Amino acid sequence: MAKEFDREYNVPLGRAWIYPKQRRSKRAVKLLREFAAKHGKSEQVKISEEVSEQIWENGIRNPPRKIKVRLVKDKNGLVTVNTLESAKTEVEEVKKEEQIIDIKPEIENKEVKELPEEVKPEVTEEVKPEVTEEVKPEVTEEVKPEEN
Repeated sequence: MAKEFDREYNVPLGRAWIYPKQRRSKRAVKLLREFAAKHGKSEQVKISEEVSEQIWENGIRNPPRKIKVRLVKDKNGLVTVNTLESAKTEVEEVKKEEQIIDIKPEIENKEVKELPEEVKPEVTEEVKPEVTEEVKPEVTEEVKPEEN
């Protein structure tokens, strides 16, 4: 994913507290989405599950007053809202990928004195139940002489 920008923000969600108790966390998510759209300059906003869980962890009545997030905008214009902890792990993964791997490692030539004998696994005979053919009684038709 090619990044256009990657920024950290402290988003104020205190305006959610002026709404009725039963709408506060829903309103906090809407405020976060509006904030991300405004600062990311894009209408396409995706909120990660970690951020959503962080808002909803105290229920619908008690969302946090503010939340620290990281906004990442890609070349397609999609703004993704992540927590700082998840963003740090992503950075560490990128650093691991950037490590240089030697394409042509030197192969050490070692002489092998003896190859170990192949170990043949013991074959155990499975006891298979014998299939017996069912004996069907023979049906014979009696021939009756025709009467004319």
